[in-house]
Amino acid sequence: MLDGQMTADEPPTVTGIRRRAAELFARSGVDFAPHAHEPVMDYETAAQVRERFHLTGAETKSLFLRGKSGRHTMFVSVEGRRLDTAKARAALGEKFSIAPGAELKAVTGCEPGCAVPFGLPPQVTLLIDSALGHEPRLIFSPGPPTETIEVSATDWVALVSKTDNPVVTY
Repeated sequence: MLDGQMTADEPPTVTGIRRRAAELFARSGVDFAPHAHEPVMDYETAAQVRERFHLTGAETKSLFLRGKSGRHTMFVSVEGRRLDTAKARAALGEKFSIAPGAELKAVTGCEPGCAVPFGLPPQVTLLIDSALGHEPRLIFSPGPPTETIEVSATDWVALVSKTDNPVVTY
């Protein structure tokens, strides 16, 4: 790794995601204070964690996509909102499919069921749902499924503006 960037031969890991997410928080001037808990791999456990830590933000969801060109994209939205494939195809400029869990893990280091919005390898495009901008607070994992972090809308904008990933808003 050089200056926080992954090298071509560095395999992606959850530890690397967390490290890059913490670096992004520092660059953005956002406090990095995740809550530690049991693994969150579904919305039911996420709701239990929100209640336990008195988190009030909207839970984000991330969906890993593979474009016809082979390019990878992480769609980031709020829990319960569906991907509008026609709108996403127009924003990305190509057809795509949902990538299988093994591909998610191989390309990003994320565990299936816990895809994250930040700390991803820089070649992964972020497709950010504009609905996120309507939420006063957002909740997501900084990498490990055993950690959750909550940020304000202002902090979210700062993080998106400083990410190393290409960003497309949809």
